[in-house]
Amino acid sequence: MNKLKEVAEKYIGQTEISGNKGFNDKKFEKKLKEVGWDVGLAWCSFFAEACAKEAYPEKVKEFDKLFSGSATATYKNFELAGYKVSQTPEVGNLAVWRYGNTWKGHIGIVVETTDTNYKTVEGNTNDGKGREGYIVAKHSHSLFAPLQPAGLNLIGFINPVK
Repeated sequence: MNKLKEVAEKYIGQTEISGNKGFNDKKFEKKLKEVGWDVGLAWCSFFAEACAKEAYPEKVKEFDKLFSGSATATYKNFELAGYKVSQTPEVGNLAVWRYGNTWKGHIGIVVETTDTNYKTVEGNTNDGKGREGYIVAKHSHSLFAPLQPAGLNLIGFINPVK
């Protein structure tokens, strides 16, 4: 089993206090604060970073330079550092999306793939019943999703172990 997948899946169901004010599980909150999250900040990238550092403790110093509170900046940092990025998901990859044509984005951890879909575990998302992010949850995505001018569009996948 992939280490990053294993770590991400154990956090499914963790919830925030509404408005990015903290987390219901204080141990989980401490883990995110250790990688830079603070009250009021979106936390999908901090969740991905915390999971990656837990899965690969030998890479913590390197990850400190690559992860950012911004999903799109994280993608760029990994790409510029020579990590493998692609349009084909593999279990344990980081999936990164961009909102429309902005700098804003979202990040998740690939935990399953098929020929047409991939599943991710994402922080600061929802359970499929609304737009407000408040939970760590698993989602299914199509590899052939059409571009959305005002929605999430896949940038690509990062292999965080090169």
